[in-house]
Amino acid sequence: MSIEQKTLFNKLILELFSGIYTKEDYQKANATYLAGEFSDEWLLKKFDETSKIFRPKIELEETNKILLSFAEALSKIGNFNTTYGEFTDVIEYSGDLRLFAKDLPLHARIGFRQLIRRNITEEYLLLEDALYYHALAKHSLDEFNSLITTLKKESYGDTKFAELFQTQRMNIITYCRTSINLLFRFLESFVNSVAVNYLKLNELDEDKKKILENTSASMVDRYRDVIEVINPEHNLKEYTDILEAYPKFYNSIYLSLFRYEEEYRQTLLYSDESWMKAMMGIYNLIKGLSIIFWQECFPNSGMPEYLNGLDFDKLENSMGYRMSAVQNKRFAHVKQNFKKDKKKRKKKRV
Repeated sequence: MSIEQKTLFNKLILELFSGIYTKEDYQKANATYLAGEFSDEWLLKKFDETSKIFRPKIELEETNKILLSFAEALSKIGNFNTTYGEFTDVIEYSGDLRLFAKDLPLHARIGFRQLIRRNITEEYLLLEDALYYHALAKHSLDEFNSLITTLKKESYGDTKFAELFQTQRMNIITYCRTSINLLFRFLESFVNSVAVNYLKLNELDEDKKKILENTSASMVDRYRDVIEVINPEHNLKEYTDILEAYPKFYNSIYLSLFRYEEEYRQTLLYSDESWMKAMMGIYNLIKGLSIIFWQECFPNSGMPEYLNGLDFDKLENSMGYRMSAVQNKRFAHVKQNFKKDKKKRKKKRV
């Protein structure tokens, strides 16, 4: 390995994973480290340390060419342009810095620079969004009930109250329906993701490949089929009730969002309380099915790190920062308008 290639390797790793070195490391490099300029001497010294964490699988020169393409894509395309599989094709990662979950799928997109440790899959994004709207619906209902109490005390029974009442109610229903839609999509994406990743990681016969590649089967059939291929010694018979509940919820709730047959359309007339109840039921259903699916596929593994252990409650609680950006502004606006209207009404009485 030439000195130039060693130096370039460390420079590229530093470019892609800025943040793995401490501020003190940068300061030791040279006086211009903040501008991203590091002395070749320092970069060369760091090579042995860095190459133990990120071990090149192929010739260093070829490795550098691929890493350079990742770095160039950051400027042209933006972050998350590289999959975990593409990265691990050329680099054997030791795991020392905990940049990636141990069970991160090969098709996951990895974050570089300031977004290291932020690795995403489609199912994770769907779950995040589903739980965001789930939390928003519950929080909005609490705020709504509080607002109604305030308005009733003020005897505010005119048209504006009716409009406000209906607007807030429809917001709650919208959040519930959106969460329901995303929860169903999450489970489908999760099952497909596990199937695709298992297919990439294992040598399988043609029959098993066809089963894992078959996305046209019903959700329950695909759920069972994927588990059967990955773990033939599964215990799905113990979960008959929850598997039978899926099509019932799917047909009565989810299909009502876009089907026009009369049997489905009645659901659209649900009240906010009914939609809230439906959302909570589907939340528990999808949560249970997700956990069962992973445990039956991989009984000797812990819960998936890349999905925060499928801890729906913990992930939902982490949505607070997103909710506050919307909720505080929206309800502050509602309360502000109410106060203005209250002053106007007092003037009219005088």
